[in-house]
Amino acid sequence: MADVSYIICTYNNASLLSGCILSILNQDYTDINSVELIVVDNNSIDETKKVVEEFQQTSKFVNINYVLEKKQGVGYARITGAKKAKGEFLIYVDDDIRQKPNWCKEALRFFHNHPKAGLVGGRIALKYLVPPTPTVQMCETVLCRMDFGSEELEAWSGKGNIYLVGATFACRRKALYESGWIENPVLIGRTGKNLTSGEDTEIFFRIKNQGWELWYSPNLGATHEIPEKRMTVSYLCQLHRNISRSSAQLRALYSYGEVSVGTQALNLTKDLFNLGKRSMAWLIKDMLLGKNIGNKRYIQIFETYGRVESSFAYLFEDKSKYHIEKKQSK
Repeated sequence: MADVSYIICTYNNASLLSGCILSILNQDYTDINSVELIVVDNNSIDETKKVVEEFQQTSKFVNINYVLEKKQGVGYARITGAKKAKGEFLIYVDDDIRQKPNWCKEALRFFHNHPKAGLVGGRIALKYLVPPTPTVQMCETVLCRMDFGSEELEAWSGKGNIYLVGATFACRRKALYESGWIENPVLIGRTGKNLTSGEDTEIFFRIKNQGWELWYSPNLGATHEIPEKRMTVSYLCQLHRNISRSSAQLRALYSYGEVSVGTQALNLTKDLFNLGKRSMAWLIKDMLLGKNIGNKRYIQIFETYGRVESSFAYLFEDKSKYHIEKKQSK
């Protein structure tokens, strides 16, 4: 049985996938035979399968597995990867992430030193493939930059605003299965070109909810490659909008489904008010007065629009799926 299962979930990103696989193959493994790599192809139509097959034929790393998940959605791909995995520890890596060579070794060391830790993430720096504009630099958080300093910190502990991102993280297999997410996910995340997210946050919440600790470790270093197509104002607007489209659902998870009708109405009213205010500012300044409101304001309009969409969608959802039993700490 493998000690570690690397899982890459990918969709139509063959041009960046090779670099991700190489960063995994070049890890400082103590025993390479105790590690497996699972590439879950979420129904790509590019050269994804060919890229994996080339590594299978040429690499000394023998445990490289290609899996096709036709059901569109990164959440489904993550679940398929977990079900195929044999390792005690699972390491999820987005296809545009490049881990430092000591990432795996440091993750295993961390779990050994923190027996109550169910999941850990680390520093993620951004590597722009073309020079970034000020607008892009303003949006680094949603592009998955993560750096909380040089000390290990417990996330979601109530002692600070330490939140993890799903671009790359490691978790105990036991913690992930205990969370109930594998069998009963609420959020599915990105589906094809739809950038709606939230499935990673759901994973973190549900592992935490079962009494496990979530941690940030600065020793787990990685870079996130940002191509030019993800640096346009149009892309950033849609990214903010789609991230916000799971906001009401995440609020429901955090409150274990106990969101009153009054609170739902209040949240929707606030979102509608903010959308109206920002849209009117755009209409008056940009359309009538000819004054550009700036990219930041455009992005805020799309972000607020996503919140409105989320609140409306939640009104008509089956609320029972948000009733998740809370467990005591380990």
